[in-house]
Amino acid sequence: MNTVNEITEIPLTRQFTSATIPISNHEHKMNSPSHMSLALAVLGRKSRASLNGAIIWGSLTPDLPMYVLYAYEKIIGTPDKIIFNEKYYGELWQSVVSLGNSIPIFVIIALFAYIKGYRGLLFFALAALLHVALDFPLHREDTHMHFYPLSDYKFISPVSYYETQHYGHFWSPIELILIIVSTYIGLKALITRWGQLTFGVVMAGATLLQVTMIYYQWTQAGFE
Repeated sequence: MNTVNEITEIPLTRQFTSATIPISNHEHKMNSPSHMSLALAVLGRKSRASLNGAIIWGSLTPDLPMYVLYAYEKIIGTPDKIIFNEKYYGELWQSVVSLGNSIPIFVIIALFAYIKGYRGLLFFALAALLHVALDFPLHREDTHMHFYPLSDYKFISPVSYYETQHYGHFWSPIELILIIVSTYIGLKALITRWGQLTFGVVMAGATLLQVTMIYYQWTQAGFE
């Protein structure tokens, strides 16, 4: 039986990666709301509260293609093991997910919005770029082609946000702190009680998810 820390070597063609990388049997556990709170903390202000929607959607957009593809695979009955160890590394997933994490695309959008004075679109792109910037040094086997479609280069970081064999159990507590601090700051950018309540509930769930991940990682690392 495969354990969480076992790695299966699966060669990928150069069309989708610049290196042959190991594929983890551990399922991806994304905490997308953490990007939302960080974006609101960095970009959100009460004085420009009308832009909060653009900031939130921008912060979540890089992950949306994966959620859509995952939902489709679950609807047709594909097991998670197949999704994360085969489908994820196929042509469709690699291309679509990388488009959602493309630095050139979001830079072009940001420049266009700045020139035209489209503030909502500008902050949408900035929030997406902030998401990508945080992801860039924290992905290994599951990294994206961040310069797609200009290049299929993949940066294989020595650090993984979730794999204990690549320091994930050290990063996760840092992310938990970032979630708590950015949630506190992000709340100040919201002007309605309903918005603050909704944001607070979502981030409480994100915090619980992160605590659960830390417990799981530290158990796997032998810190019981």
